[in-house]
Amino acid sequence: LLLLLLLLSAPVSIFLPTPRISLHVSGSF
Repeated sequence: LLLLLLLLSAPVSIFLPTPRISLHVSGSF
């Protein structure tokens, strides 16, 4: 599951380079 989330978060961070996404992802865990 972690790998899938990382793969999905990778393209998202590219299209939307915002630290908020990384914060939400890290916060969810």
